[in-house]
Amino acid sequence: YVDITGETPWKAEMLQRYGDEAEARGLAIVQSAGLDSLPADLVSMLAADEVAGDGQGSPTEVAVLWSKVNGWKSGGTVASGEYSALHHLPAGPYSVAPGATQVSADAATALFEEAHFPYPMSAVDIPVIHRSMSLRFPGQGISIAEDAGPSVAENMQAFMSDPRMLTDPPPVSPKPGEGPPAWMLKTGSFAAEARARRAADGHMAAVRLDGAGDPGYQACAQMSVELALGLARMGPAAPGFSTPSLALGAAQLRDILEAANGGHLMNFTV
Repeated sequence: YVDITGETPWKAEMLQRYGDEAEARGLAIVQSAGLDSLPADLVSMLAADEVAGDGQGSPTEVAVLWSKVNGWKSGGTVASGEYSALHHLPAGPYSVAPGATQVSADAATALFEEAHFPYPMSAVDIPVIHRSMSLRFPGQGISIAEDAGPSVAENMQAFMSDPRMLTDPPPVSPKPGEGPPAWMLKTGSFAAEARARRAADGHMAAVRLDGAGDPGYQACAQMSVELALGLARMGPAAPGFSTPSLALGAAQLRDILEAANGGHLMNFTV
């Protein structure tokens, strides 16, 4: 089962209701497999695995910094957000990682010294990353942060200066069923970097992701379907209530996404 939901309270309910049964049956439940939260979860795990790969222990802090999110909104996304705000109580960063060792985000936030600002969807992504880290490195308290750099606004301004904003503009207040025009779906793009560090020896690794297509729609559809097809072909590496980065394994998913769309969907740089 794969979906692209961003509603963390509902995910917590699905974990409680179906997690044990899915694991017992060898099945994978993978939620938030679109823009929220596959890219952030995957680059975080790739960076964490780079640090842990020397056999000296897991990272103690992992941070994601977005540098580009060039896309638009749809009426369905707006309606979903409004419904969630009215019907769901706020969910905490460990809401889908019960039993995880909880630590402050301060150490992770300090991994990026440049100016950074709150990333709007961090409340969706961070619980997924915490679940991934708690399953991959059991018992380890890992500080997690996710922010946006000033280049997000700069890149968006350049994206919005396209002449087609005048000739074929997106709806300002889209209704369900309305969304970005075709040119935006095609020319949208996104980029983020994850850094992981182990405090004991200062060992650090960084992984950068560059993606093509409107991140919330065209690229979102492609990345979630590639994950689902990979699970259909190979079966889950991590059955139960899994995460995008663990369901197939981070390296396997990276390779699938780099090959997708003729090699033009996503590229990763260590």
